[in-house]
Amino acid sequence: MERIMKLIGLTVVVCLLSGCVEKQVSVNNGDLNRELESPAEKAKKSKNEAGKVSDLKDEVLQMLPEPVEGFSWSLFKGVAIQRPVNWNEYSQGGTYCSSVESVQQNGIFQTGVTIQIIRDTQKNKNVSAALAAGVLINDIEKLKENRKIFINFNKHDNLETIVYRYRNAPQNMTPIIVHKYFQVSEKEDFMNIVTFETTEEKWDEYWKKYGEVILSKVVVYGVE
Repeated sequence: MERIMKLIGLTVVVCLLSGCVEKQVSVNNGDLNRELESPAEKAKKSKNEAGKVSDLKDEVLQMLPEPVEGFSWSLFKGVAIQRPVNWNEYSQGGTYCSSVESVQQNGIFQTGVTIQIIRDTQKNKNVSAALAAGVLINDIEKLKENRKIFINFNKHDNLETIVYRYRNAPQNMTPIIVHKYFQVSEKEDFMNIVTFETTEEKWDEYWKKYGEVILSKVVVYGVE
């Protein structure tokens, strides 16, 4: 994974853009009703919502093509990707990762894929999804340890995509190559970021073996 402090920093930026930082709000009748729900009612509601998500995932899996041999489909908050079957999985909040190394054990990985889900930036922060993507890329390019390799832009109907690859080489640390794929919709007010990364030394081998397969089909199937 990109250096752990940068992940923390990016998570903070993502939280600010998506409005997940806690804020004090006025209480209305709906808020009071939610507060007065019994634990049993809350549990029942949570179970029903979980059931709906599970049903949606089952429907999506039935529609997806057969994964490449050695890969399986992973679904996370409206995004589906193929991942190697023997990789570890970990998710927290709006971030999912699958990697060779265990994030739970090591707190970091060298080779893996990350999905970051950012919703409602226009609604919550008056920042369009496209502008939010630009802010994140600009923050990456400000760091001297990063060197852009290439960036491409495309648009199909209401979905804009950005492919951004760069080299990250902090002093006294192993250089890595980071490949980010942004899916941006201003109409639906969301941004998905799928990132594949590994060491510079292993890049050519692992990009062909893993990265190309993972990024060949990034499916948006809805919002959970």
